[in-house]
Amino acid sequence: MVVGTLIVRPKSAQLTYDTETFGKMDPFINVMIGSQKQTSAVAKDQGKNPVWADQFNFKILNDTMLTFTLYDYDTFSSSDFIAEGSCSLASAFQGGKRTEYAPCMRKGKSAGQVVFEFEFIPDGVQGVPVQQGFPVQQGYPVQPGYPVQQGYPPQMGYPQQVPQGYPPQNPYPAQQYPAQQYPPQQQYPPQQYPGQVPMQQYPPQQYPAQGYPPGGQVYPGAYQVPTGPVFNNHKLPVITFNHHCKKCHGSGWKQKDGRSVPCGKCYHHAGYCKKCCGTKFTIKHNTPCHKC
Repeated sequence: MVVGTLIVRPKSAQLTYDTETFGKMDPFINVMIGSQKQTSAVAKDQGKNPVWADQFNFKILNDTMLTFTLYDYDTFSSSDFIAEGSCSLASAFQGGKRTEYAPCMRKGKSAGQVVFEFEFIPDGVQGVPVQQGFPVQQGYPVQPGYPVQQGYPPQMGYPQQVPQGYPPQNPYPAQQYPAQQYPPQQQYPPQQYPGQVPMQQYPPQQYPAQGYPPGGQVYPGAYQVPTGPVFNNHKLPVITFNHHCKKCHGSGWKQKDGRSVPCGKCYHHAGYCKKCCGTKFTIKHNTPCHKC
């Protein structure tokens, strides 16, 4: 399972289609992963070779595909569609910064390519980009401002208020059991469980301690050996795509009938069936592949 933050930087594009008859285009790009969508700044008067300096942070939960759309910004009318495309995220989860060249299409024809830079940070791994991408972490300082937490010490001065909060375990064990952090566990089972109950209950507290760190330790293992992308609810094998392929240009995906489908030529070159690309179900009709 791949969970973490994916930093996406659309660096530049080399386009073959121009929407402007006079003057130069003002391209911008929409980047989508799942239901998340982010938009770049407008590359003013940069025509068919725009350059951007944007950085997008996407929350990843087993997402395997990025899609994008290019538009020419117009001030007094709706922006003009330039091209669109998709890019597999399999290589982005292998660690470090990865550069991908994603081909884009317009009406079923090649319209150029977009250069992306990816950087994946699994959950549980400390890093400055993760803190920038999650505003929730900026909300932690609110906790010291809770008046309830600061109001507990005054209650210790009023013995009459102690029964309302039912916290006799906090003040009394602090004085009667200075060396034990869980004396109430010895009070609830009177004398029937003298020493076994605390010793049997302490080890389960070690399981959560071991459960949380794997959030940071298992994920690196997951993105080092990523699962393949999913198409028609079937997992595709992880292969190395041919950047010289005329069908997908190395992305593993080609445009077919207005949608992105796996490149059968690349999967066939890697030893898989061209019809089902190794999923055992045909790409065209999503029916069992009789050739496998």
